[in-house]
Amino acid sequence: MYLNMMSMDNEIFWGTLLIIISLIMGSLAWVVFSSLIRNNKKKRYIYLLLLLGVAVISLKNVFNYSSIVGWIVVFIYFIIPLTDFIFRHARKRELN
Repeated sequence: MYLNMMSMDNEIFWGTLLIIISLIMGSLAWVVFSSLIRNNKKKRYIYLLLLLGVAVISLKNVFNYSSIVGWIVVFIYFIIPLTDFIFRHARKRELN
């Protein structure tokens, strides 16, 4: 009984850790990509392909761990660019 409870806590810990790491890494990757948008168009597409490749590999590994955690990470990967897009358009409207 005690071993089953420990393994459940361990599963929750690793799932939470995967979500937090995905949130941090997704944010950092998007910051780099959004800075490349302004500077260099050629590097932007290369980095975007690299970013998508790493995201697919990461999602494959996370979905192998747990489908619930995988869908949370997919949501994180979609919400980060969406918020950046919303804030960029709000800034453009303020400047105009």
